Amino acid sequence: MQAYRVFFFDPHAGEGDPGHASYLHRPQGASRWDNPDLYDAWYVAATPEAAVGETFGMLETWRPEMFSTDYPNMRRALATFELSDDASLFDFDNAQNLVDITMRPSDVVVRTRAATQRRAASLFEARRDDGEPRWDGVSWWSYYDPSWRVFALWATASRRAPLTLVEVEDLDIDQLAVVSAAGSIRRVRKR
Repeated sequence: MQAYRVFFFDPHAGEGDPGHASYLHRPQGASRWDNPDLYDAWYVAATPEAAVGETFGMLETWRPEMFSTDYPNMRRALATFELSDDASLFDFDNAQNLVDITMRPSDVVVRTRAATQRRAASLFEARRDDGEPRWDGVSWWSYYDPSWRVFALWATASRRAPLTLVEVEDLDIDQLAVVSAAGSIRRVRKR
């Protein structure tokens, strides 16, 4: 399965460096599923449209300038990753999963970071019978469009996120993922 992420792109950046699709900004801790004392979190989406919508959804009007950055030589781009077929993701959109951890759907929807971060820490620490981690991350629905599936994938010094970079694509106001995302969440596009 493929996964997508909008990021700050520098075409000259080396792997793992700022501006490369493999770079993960730190420190973390401000997002819903973050626990930087336990892991780094890769936030990705199941479709290019969802990755764009998650990144720019807070803007009512979308303009070409939103792809620019304050960083020299960088602009927003779309990275496509291959998400490992054997990645084990806890799906918050699965009713049985919520029953299993005694959580209500409204507990997922609430945007209380302390609660979601606590839940993510608990799932991160869960182990299978053989002692291996039970989950590689979590999935849920997008705040902007519940039909969009989004993921937080965990990585530590000894445990890579189950992602392999496939390609990087420039974003512009007329790019298909941008047009589709804007239409889905009713954002105005202006040139």
